Formats: sequence, C-alpha cells, structure tokens
Amino acid sequence: MRGEILEDLLGAPHRDAEGLRRRAALVGLDLERDHVVLVARGGDNGRRHRITELAGGHATRLGGIAGEYGGSTVVVLPAVEDPGGAARALAELLTAGIGHPVTVGAEHAASGAMAVVEAHRDAARCLDVLVALDRAGEGACRDDLGIHGILLGPAGRDELDRFVRRTIGPLVEHDETRGSDLVRTAFTYFAYDGNLSRTASALYVHVTTLYQRIDRISALLGPQWRHEDHALQVHLALTMRRTASQGPDELLHGWREVAFDLVPALLDPIVEAGGPTALAAVAPAVGPLVSWLGDAVLNPASPQVAAVAGHRLIDWAY
Repeated sequence: MRGEILEDLLGAPHRDAEGLRRRAALVGLDLERDHVVLVARGGDNGRRHRITELAGGHATRLGGIAGEYGGSTVVVLPAVEDPGGAARALAELLTAGIGHPVTVGAEHAASGAMAVVEAHRDAARCLDVLVALDRAGEGACRDDLGIHGILLGPAGRDELDRFVRRTIGPLVEHDETRGSDLVRTAFTYFAYDGNLSRTASALYVHVTTLYQRIDRISALLGPQWRHEDHALQVHLALTMRRTASQGPDELLHGWREVAFDLVPALLDPIVEAGGPTALAAVAPAVGPLVSWLGDAVLNPASPQVAAVAGHRLIDWAY
C-alpha cells in the first residue's frame, strides 16, 4: 500500500487529492505537515530491491514511508532541521547494508502533495549532481552543494546555460559538429592541474595529440583560457556543464570511456598470440570502432592500437 501511495503521490497528485490525503493518513503520512523527501540509488535492480527493503525499515522507525519510483528508492519522512544530515545517515545505512555505495539526495518539502512532488524532483537532481561530482555513496541536500545547489533551481539552470554558452560555447559546438573531444580534454586538463603527461594518460592519447588539442582549444577560446581568472571561468563552465548534463551525451561519453579501455585490452593479446597477420585480420572489424572514437585511441604508446587506427586515418578529430 505504501508503494501505491508513493506512486499516486508523485505521479498523479492532482487526481482525487482528498482521497490521496486520506489514504496517506492510513499509513501515517500527514500531507498537512512538512516532510523531508530522500531519493536513493546505488546499483542494479537486485540491489534496488534490497535498498528499498532497508529504506522501508528505516522509514518505519522514523514514522515515514518508502517505496520505489522512477528507478530509485524514495523515502518520505517527517521534517527535520537538517535534510542533508538525514541524507548522509540514510546513505551510510544503505551502503553498509548492501556493501555497495548508495547515493542519497534530499530536500525539504512544505505541506501539501505538490510540495512533496517538487521536493522529490530536487532530491533526485541533488543525487544526480553528487554522482556527477564523483561523490557516489554520499548523501546531501541542495544547501550542501554550494554553487551546484544554487544552480539546481530553474532560474539557476537558465543562468547556467547562458554562462556555459558564453564561456565554452565554441568548444561544445566544435565537438558537436566535428565529433571531437575538446570539452572532455579541457576538463581533464584542469582535473590534473595542467600536468600534460597525466592529462594525456587519462585521455589515452599521446602528448603530441594533447598539444594539438590544446592548440585547437586556444584557437577557439583565446590563448588566455589556461591562465588566471579566465582559467577559473572556463574550469567552472566545464564543471557546471558536466554536472548539469545527464542526457544522451553523458551516456555517449560513458561508452566512449569504456571503449578507450576496451580496444587495447582486445588487441594486445591478439597481436601477442598471432602477430601482424592476426592484427591485419581483425583490423576491418575494429577499424569502424576506431573511426567512431576519433583520435582518442591514436596513442603511439600502444603500437597495436596505432596500427589498427592506421587503417582508418583520423584527421578530423582535432
């Protein structure tokens, strides 16, 4: 029954509002009171069911309800002064319970069904930002996220979009029209404090390729993009875009990163076992993948990958 109430509350709060209020009251959820809404996620479907089970016990002890909605576990508890603290406590409990990082976003909800719906949306967004910031396994509310939290609201997201377009728009456009990877290159460059060797290694490219990409970025953004205040603005725009993007582009980059690891892992054993003849045999199959990945696999440190890439000369990626 609790799961059905959550489904109706979050999916159709306007339908039979009075009936929803009465049914919620039967399980101890008083929609006339303030609440805190928490959204938890941490693994495949099997883990999700276990997460919901543990969260349900936690919610019952605290006078709330829990269930699954939209692929995540949702918990609605009586209001607390520190929603972030409630998120951290739940993340710690669930992570320990399933032995796998569980991330939790939280948001305060005023009285009324629509307030719970809005808080659920913000809590889910908070969870997404935590994951994008490589903080899986943590719990937080909007106030805990600094500038990222400020930008969670609709007005903040509009301003974010304008700032990102103004600051790194040429990079984004170049990637979209040329199939290059300049946005990720610039982000990785800042992540490794401008260390070219470590940046190239993280991107699976040769330092020479990285120099070419940096030259292209400089041509698009101006030579000051790596220096002083301009560097701060560019780094912030790159970070904001990363934490705000949860659509198909994010999934594409995820698959690309997997492929960067996969190509050398597949080719090296083939070459070791069968030599150049075996390499020539697999080149037609691997060549299209290399073309799709662009210059990201053209790393002379891996002769096998470079040899296969030679079958599909890539000169458009930078």
